[in-house]
Amino acid sequence: MSSAAEPLLYQDSEVQISRTRFVFKNKTVLIRDLTAATTIKHKPSPSDWIFLAVGCIYILAMDATTIKMLGIILISYFVWSVAKPIYSIVVDFDSLTRSIFASRDRKRVSQIVETVQKAISQNN
Repeated sequence: MSSAAEPLLYQDSEVQISRTRFVFKNKTVLIRDLTAATTIKHKPSPSDWIFLAVGCIYILAMDATTIKMLGIILISYFVWSVAKPIYSIVVDFDSLTRSIFASRDRKRVSQIVETVQKAISQNN
């Protein structure tokens, strides 16, 4: 995206948003094709819950210190995944809803969604 021809409303290392384009990870979506943008907060995945269960079993049922440490690591991973969930940006096209970008940075995702919504409103 040429910044001289098109002023940017938002820019970071992976995302650029102008009044007409939303560029992320070398993909471009035209703002005129979008009807809405929202954020979804992901819940822990089934594998996260398995890590928690296995970690608890290791801590409670095993005697070896190494196994208990592995249990602590697995439980710590679960706690981290709950404390820092993944947020996705979901956009609506005329007849399609698609998750197009994800990050653990809630503030960044919120800024991107707000900027996309602003660009959509400027194009309508």
